[in-house]
Amino acid sequence: SDRTLLREFVRMFPSATFFDVDFLLNRIRQIANNVSYAVETVLYFSLLSSILVFLSIEVILRRYRIYSTAILKAVGANSQLVQDIYRIEFIVVGLISGIIAYLLNIVFSYAITNYVIEGEFIFNIKTAILCLLIAPLLVYLIGFLSVKRNKEVPVKSLLSDI
Repeated sequence: SDRTLLREFVRMFPSATFFDVDFLLNRIRQIANNVSYAVETVLYFSLLSSILVFLSIEVILRRYRIYSTAILKAVGANSQLVQDIYRIEFIVVGLISGIIAYLLNIVFSYAITNYVIEGEFIFNIKTAILCLLIAPLLVYLIGFLSVKRNKEVPVKSLLSDI
């Protein structure tokens, strides 16, 4: 095997230095994988904290949304139009946040890959799906659930909540 051959070379040439290149390459791959895992973990943590911030903002803006819904209904908008307005708002906010998260992740990953470990940047489809599809969908669902209560509530009742 390779180990026996390496021992034989060391015995034959005691003043020479031999390296197990396969071991070194595997170790470098392991370090690169750990760095990649760390970058992905930062992305997941950022997305989770973004969703928590979005939830807290929704709680804070609940009174504003109730007021806006009441005003829209008072001027003649039906419940479907109000819900459509909020759906579009949440889709746009989700897409913008997903695009920003994805772009920041690409810049961060590229910088680490090229300047820290001096490797080649590899596109990760899992990150793209997470940032551009799942995050906007979660923002949409959370936002929609937060305003669902206002759907069929009469204007008088909405104004009394303010």
